Amino acid sequence: MQSLWSSLLSGEASNPGTFSKRTVDFVASMDKKDAKLFTEFCQFAWFMNDVTPLVFDSENEIYNSKGVNFGSLKHLDAIGLISFEPTSGYIRKGFGKYAQIYYFGQPVLIEFTNNKDNQMQIGKVLLTQAGQELAPICGANRNNEFYEYVIDYWYKQGLILSSPLPNK
Repeated sequence: MQSLWSSLLSGEASNPGTFSKRTVDFVASMDKKDAKLFTEFCQFAWFMNDVTPLVFDSENEIYNSKGVNFGSLKHLDAIGLISFEPTSGYIRKGFGKYAQIYYFGQPVLIEFTNNKDNQMQIGKVLLTQAGQELAPICGANRNNEFYEYVIDYWYKQGLILSSPLPNK
């Protein structure tokens, strides 16, 4: 909680208006358990013009082993950090032939089959405004197993993927 508050206050001090009043008020009411859960949840987020969590199956062990499951997602939805749609999920539309997205700074280039109007299943969760503002400062860490899970998931959907090898 302290590091979340520290990041929020330093961001607000160096660039006033970075965080909405609603987000600041939300953090003030947040408890340590919620902050920890949100931080664990954010390891499943990629950057596609905004922070985009990729939760394809809330009962998959890749999520459950980190405490992210149907119940915890419903809780994050109830407190206002995410929007959880367990049945139909969400699709991101409007991709051209290529899209570059990032996982904790690592770029992944996606090549679609069509030249325009491509879409991608992004799972069952979106971040709210507060979630978008807090995700970059919550202290989440990269999960290499999850990175490989997502790459495999997209590959099985017929997408062509490329990424530079990470620096050692």
